[in-house]
This record gives sequence, C-alpha cells and structure tokens, in this order.
Amino acid sequence: MQITKSLKGLVPSAVTVTGMASGFFAILVSRRGAIGTALVLVLVAILCDILDGKLARLLKASSRFGAELDSFADAISFGVAPGLILFESSLHRLGWIGGAASFFFAAMAVVRLARFNLDGSQQERRDVFRGFSTPTAAIYLVSFIVMGDALPAEVGVFYAVALGLLMISSVPTPAFKGAGVSSVFLVFGLVNTAVLLLRPGFWSFAWWNLYNLLVLLLAYRGSSTERGERGKTVPI
Repeated sequence: MQITKSLKGLVPSAVTVTGMASGFFAILVSRRGAIGTALVLVLVAILCDILDGKLARLLKASSRFGAELDSFADAISFGVAPGLILFESSLHRLGWIGGAASFFFAAMAVVRLARFNLDGSQQERRDVFRGFSTPTAAIYLVSFIVMGDALPAEVGVFYAVALGLLMISSVPTPAFKGAGVSSVFLVFGLVNTAVLLLRPGFWSFAWWNLYNLLVLLLAYRGSSTERGERGKTVPI
C-alpha cells in the first residue's frame, strides 16, 4: 500500500519536474536568440503547473514535498525564465535599468512563492489568492514579450515592475478553481494565447489583455458568490 502511494506521488512530481525543465530550457534557448521557442516552453510550463495539481488531487497524492517542489519549479519557470527572456528580447537595450527591472520581476516571484508557502490560510482556500499568482504574472509578461518589437522597451520595464508589485500585493485574485471559471475559459484563453504568438499585432495584443481582464472579473465575481453562499446560515 505504501509503495502504491509512493508511485502515485511520482506522477504529479514528474509533471512538476517537466515544467521545471521547460523553464530551464526556455532560459537556454532565449540566450541563443530563440525567443519564440522560449515563450512556447513557458506556456508548456504553465500547462504542467495546471496538470500537476489536478493529478495530485485526482490520485490523492498531495504532499508537503510536492508543494515545495512545485514552488521551486514555479520560481524557475515563472520567475527567472520570464525575467531573463524579457531582458534578452528587449530590455537589454536599456542597460542596467533593463537588467534591474528583469531581476525585480524574478525576485518578486520568489518572494510571492515564499509568502504563499508560509501562509497556510491561502493553501486552505482554493477560490482566491492574495496577489497575482506567478503563472498569471508570467503569462502577462509573455504577452508583452510577444509584442516586444512593436512596443518601446520602457513599456517592458513598466510591465515587469507592475507585475512584480502585483505578485506581492494583497489584491484578491481568483485562483481559477471556483465556480466563476470553467474549462471553456481555460481553453479559449489558450487559443487566444496561441493566436497572439502566431499573429502578433496591436489588436490581438489589446484583445488578449481585455479578454484576460474579463476572465479575472468574472472569476472573482463567481468566487465571491461562492464564498457568500457558503457563509449563509440556514434558519432553524
């Protein structure tokens, strides 16, 4: 029985390590100028991050080790990798300012993950996070990197600093696990991201950001409704 449980625990951990590998190789290929490939690898890491948690719950294989491993993988895939890709793609033109902004994003991602691990109440509540999650911040940074040639590098500095601050803020953010978000939103979001990667342009960039803002608002509204229903008392 113990062996079976250990084998079940290996499945989500293997997916987590795959996501970590995607982030690591995203860094390597971005250093060689393959920015498009690096961005695809970051998206693969995001898919792995979604799957490992679902598999852990499905197999009833959640563990403290898996949670810690997931945080270390996220630090690489959604903190260090996007920060370095941002620098390699556009912020290198700004010298030390670009380097500082890229590092700030990566550092705030690590701070956000450390705070999340220490805050047991957040891990118990699956409907809302305090501050942007690292995958959410990473995907927004990816949206700018895709448009890096069409937008000034200074906009990238703004994105890096703003997203870094949002990660460590107390802004309530939907965890995309409550009643307000369905698989349809997730699939449509991935399709939109693929379109943005394949056909980058101002209107696709604007639509992508507006769509994600809409999902955030609907998800938060849904999670708030769900919390309100749970808090209602039934008169005796």
